[in-house]
Amino acid sequence: MGAAVLALILIVAGVAARGGAREVQLRATSEPSGALVYVDGVEVGTTPYEGPVGVGGDLVELRFELDGYEPHKVSIGTDAHELRYEASLKALEGK
Repeated sequence: MGAAVLALILIVAGVAARGGAREVQLRATSEPSGALVYVDGVEVGTTPYEGPVGVGGDLVELRFELDGYEPHKVSIGTDAHELRYEASLKALEGK
């Protein structure tokens, strides 16, 4: 088996193991704005956020964190080329 064929098999196997990773556009906002945005546990920026994110399955977990507010976590489907989500953050008790 040639080196090129072996390399192609390894690449295809790696993509299959990751669930066919692909890139989608994410538009995430929060009220109030300025929250950290995490995609599957990886920080990608602050709200309002717009940019590409890697997804590897049918769902992606979004998490929003802002001082003085409860963390907001949600799972959304990744079947579209563009994902949009607006998080309404709840103030912590006594803040």
